[in-house]
Amino acid sequence: MEFVDSGKRGKEMDKSAGCIIVKEFDAEPHVLMIHAAGNWRNKKMGFPKGEIHNGESPHETAIRETKEEVGITPIILDSLGTVKTRSGKKEVHAFIALYGDGPLDDKKATKLQKGEVDYAKFFPIDSAIEMCYEYQRPLFERAKKYIEKKGL
Repeated sequence: MEFVDSGKRGKEMDKSAGCIIVKEFDAEPHVLMIHAAGNWRNKKMGFPKGEIHNGESPHETAIRETKEEVGITPIILDSLGTVKTRSGKKEVHAFIALYGDGPLDDKKATKLQKGEVDYAKFFPIDSAIEMCYEYQRPLFERAKKYIEKKGL
């Protein structure tokens, strides 16, 4: 059997970016956790993020996606680096950000993007670490260290 090169190469890895948003409640830092729409059997939660568009930086994507998904304008402080999803098919870049503005009701974001997010609420960082997807845990742990170091 002869191998024929079709000229197709492996697809570049998908990349996304988003924000771990910090806001103080009851003198304790909390972070925003979202539940992706459509699968309530999966109890894991994450942070607002989405695909990086052509010509867009991860920083720009993180701001855009946060506004689109939860109606919150983040104030980005720093990069938390990247992780790969469990399948290894996507690279996720995260930023730590302060809550800038946007509608909230008792720690819950109220302007959710239909079909993308069905629940969004601020939780203490230690709870968020327990609730998040396994591949995102290093990002939330880095966020915790940043919060502790900077005294947020």
